[in-house]
Amino acid sequence: MGGKSTYICQVGVIALMAQTGCFVPCLEATLPIFIPGVSTLMAEMLETASILRVNSLIIIDELGHGTSTYDEFCLAWSISKHIASHIRAFCLFSTHFHKFLDEELPHVKNLTL
Repeated sequence: MGGKSTYICQVGVIALMAQTGCFVPCLEATLPIFIPGVSTLMAEMLETASILRVNSLIIIDELGHGTSTYDEFCLAWSISKHIASHIRAFCLFSTHFHKFLDEELPHVKNLTL
C-alpha cells in the first residue's frame, strides 16, 4: 500500500477499534457510532450482478481492480466469459490481461490500445 491507502486503512482500523471499545493510539478520541457500509468490491460485484441480467450494451472498465492479480484475473475472465457465452451482448471490457477468450470463442475479438 502507498501513502494514501495506508492512511485510509489506518483511519478505518482505528474507528473500528474505538467502536469496539479497544485502545486507540491517541490522547483523546470522540467518534460517532458508524453504520456498516458496503465495501468497494462488494458494491462493484452488486453492480456487475445487475449488469449481467440485461442484454444491452455492456461497458466494464478494470473489473476487480484493487484486488490481487489472481483475483482480478479470475473475476475478469469468468465474467467476460459469461457475457460472451450466455448473454452474448455487445460488450467493451477493459482489463490489463492481454489474451482473453478470443482463442476459445470465435465471436470474441481482443483489441490492444
